[in-house]
Amino acid sequence: HNDYLNSGNSQSQSPFLGYTGPQQNNTLKISSYRMDDLLKCPMRYWFSSVLSLKETDADPAAEERMIMGNIIHNALEEFGKEKGFTINKQNLLQSCKLLSEKIEYFLQHYKTDIKHDLFTSFKFNNYFEGLAEGTETNLMVKILKWNRDEWEKFNPLYFEKEFKDEGDEEATEKWKPVTITNGSINITFRGVIDKILKSNNDNIVIGTDYKTGNISSQKDIVELWSSQLLIYYLVLKHYFPEKQVVLAYEQLKSLKAKEHGISYYLGDTDNESWNLRDKQYRNKNILISRENEEGKNVISLEQIIEQFFKAAQKAIDGNFHLTDRDIKKACEYCSYEKICRRDCV
Repeated sequence: HNDYLNSGNSQSQSPFLGYTGPQQNNTLKISSYRMDDLLKCPMRYWFSSVLSLKETDADPAAEERMIMGNIIHNALEEFGKEKGFTINKQNLLQSCKLLSEKIEYFLQHYKTDIKHDLFTSFKFNNYFEGLAEGTETNLMVKILKWNRDEWEKFNPLYFEKEFKDEGDEEATEKWKPVTITNGSINITFRGVIDKILKSNNDNIVIGTDYKTGNISSQKDIVELWSSQLLIYYLVLKHYFPEKQVVLAYEQLKSLKAKEHGISYYLGDTDNESWNLRDKQYRNKNILISRENEEGKNVISLEQIIEQFFKAAQKAIDGNFHLTDRDIKKACEYCSYEKICRRDCV
């Protein structure tokens, strides 16, 4: 209470307002999920990552969505590792049967009875019903078709490729985490890229992320509300420095036209070798520029790195103040509304 009375303004160095003092080293290790929190609001990051606060009230619907997302991700990972996407190029029905087997396995692994739980069946039936038969209205059949048609000149390299600390188990199968530095502080990125493909001509690398929920808009990425694909771009550029790198979401939310399919492409989308079969994405591409170009869907590499370091400096300094960005956007879907200092200062 006394600290609150003496806190002054929202940027002051006060424990009540999120000032904890500098951390012991100058390196921030962070995932894209946590970077999003930090970019939106340092206090939100403080609650989620420093204090590791969890909601006490159970949310069965959210837990159910998380389990179904895990089932889809794990099934696609194992499907890919067993050459499923290669089989898909020659025989769609055979690949459908293989993917169906993988989903059945993970349904059992997560103790999810889709056949007898009518509510769960109603909500997630589009992922399972008719998959083995290659039914057009099945979402998993659709992902197989767009992988076969849109990326016919690409071959899969990795599935669920992790870039994490060297001390992690099974480190031989993982990339080392990628670190960027400005001479004063370091940011070490950790995470997992769902799928990585390389073009037949060896010029282009594509990284994708499966989404069974909402995806970030181009505007959110350009305005740096969402960092996932930007961080993946930096990671792939580190491991494939001479290649053209692009990222995309593969959305599997529902059968609605705007809720499934390839979202848009982000990265080196201005390169002359960028020549996909389907041109419908060209107007939605996000260009990462090295020459500070301007445009609706253009963001400079310099700007990305500058904003990452600006956010990281706050975490390293222990200055977890309230957001100085748009409140409505920064607080959207925040779990910490009840304990946030926003209404107190």
